Amino acid sequence: MLPAHCSVLPPHLWLRSLLPEFQLSAFNFLLYPAARMPMPRIQDEFTNLPISRNKKFRLRRAKAGLCFLCGKPTFGSTSCLKHLKLARERSRAASGARRRNNSYSYRLARAMRDSATPVIPPKKLPAIPPNPNWFKQDEFTSLPLSRQRKYQLRKAKEKRCIICGEPPVTATLCERHMIYAREQSRKRRGSTTRRKSAESYRLQKPKTPPTDH
Repeated sequence: MLPAHCSVLPPHLWLRSLLPEFQLSAFNFLLYPAARMPMPRIQDEFTNLPISRNKKFRLRRAKAGLCFLCGKPTFGSTSCLKHLKLARERSRAASGARRRNNSYSYRLARAMRDSATPVIPPKKLPAIPPNPNWFKQDEFTSLPLSRQRKYQLRKAKEKRCIICGEPPVTATLCERHMIYAREQSRKRRGSTTRRKSAESYRLQKPKTPPTDH
């Protein structure tokens, strides 16, 4: 049975009160654990850069060919296939995208799915054909414009819709995006009347009622 004062004191204090001073040295490793030795500082080309430790950690993993999130081998990028998919779906949800282009993550997943072995080392990965639009050289490549504007100029030159690439009904828009642009403009101005003689109304195809069979 412990004394009354031992029930209210912390363990290291009532242990000191019960044991003599010469016996307390045997319990020093429990009461006062040794300080952890600091890890040696990594010396490389990223050590003296004016960036955060997290960024240095990512650069070192990218140099080693590892995913900067989980440390698994990558396939020519900074993330493994799992985190490439997560980043892609997170970006699609943030931008509200509906179409799915033939990007690197889709081509990589398709190459791994069509391979004979379920787990492929990075060096034995089947060759993935590069996207031909990555290195497109034309009169818009060196212009000081955004990639979105260059995409619009290329689609306009090809006589396609500058948003989705479908055949246009106006100079730059297909029917769907022509109607969308018109309704967005009406919403901004707060318009209440409709000019049926406008170009967008004349080019809009009339809706056919469903036929009963």
